[in-house]
Amino acid sequence: MYDIKVDTNLLRYRFSETAQKQMRFAASQAINATAALVKTGEVDNLKAVLDSPTPFTLKALVLNKSSKKTLSATIFMKDI
Repeated sequence: MYDIKVDTNLLRYRFSETAQKQMRFAASQAINATAALVKTGEVDNLKAVLDSPTPFTLKALVLNKSSKKTLSATIFMKDI
């Protein structure tokens, strides 16, 4: 399981008020893009390691996306 989190409190005081409002959104978008790349890489890895994996196995990887409030994305394998 991968867990990606970002702490933007250190940078917040350096930006204008408008930029501060958008910082959490931008961080969330960056986390989601990174997590999507990791998920794609893990699916490719499953295809390389396993001998003809079924679609059921490949679709077991799930991405819980980040939001402005959580700033955390999680990639995990679903249970049966």
